[in-house]
Amino acid sequence: MKDIKIPLIESPSHGWAKISYYDLKGWNITLKEFSNFSFYNPSNACVYLEEDCDAPKLKKLLEERGLKVSWKDTYRENFVPSENPKFFYLDEVKEAV
Repeated sequence: MKDIKIPLIESPSHGWAKISYYDLKGWNITLKEFSNFSFYNPSNACVYLEEDCDAPKLKKLLEERGLKVSWKDTYRENFVPSENPKFFYLDEVKEAV
């Protein structure tokens, strides 16, 4: 089983797991599998998965693919994706099929 460490960005109010959109595609995981509480940043092609429902779902999906997932905690004081114009809610992102 391969180990992967995924950044978990914590702010004073919440947290998000950061994962490359291209990694998700490589594992055949689509954005539709996650809630609209998560975000996409096209500037770095990363998805920020909400810590309470979407990050655990990602962990489960990756473990089903034979990966052992652990989190690398990072604290960012002013990280608020919903207030950043560069971030989009997942339902605003059109995935190419």
